[in-house]
Amino acid sequence: SDEVSLPAFPGGMAKLSQFLGSTLRYPTVCMENGIQGRVMVKFLVTSKGEVKLAKVDRGVDPHLDAEALRVVNLMPRWIPGEKDGKPVGVWFELPIIYRLRKSTSKSIITFTTIPC
Repeated sequence: SDEVSLPAFPGGMAKLSQFLGSTLRYPTVCMENGIQGRVMVKFLVTSKGEVKLAKVDRGVDPHLDAEALRVVNLMPRWIPGEKDGKPVGVWFELPIIYRLRKSTSKSIITFTTIPC
């Protein structure tokens, strides 16, 4: 069959959210200027689960884009996607959404993940 299973972050989406939450830093200059938005980062999860060739597909601001890329490149190995029971390289798109909460100076970063 042509079915390809998607790669998965070890421990699933909850662990991915945890990893992003503890690793992402909201750039101060963006916080001060109220810059927020969604950065789309695309990367290849190789048949060995390595994250390679990460690039910003749709950016918001150079600082937010660079931070999103930095964090994606720090991710641990993923569980690779499979085709016909064999691990294969699969491109994955990860939206990283930076959102500032108005009521407080502490920034809140939220994100969701959507397979490409």
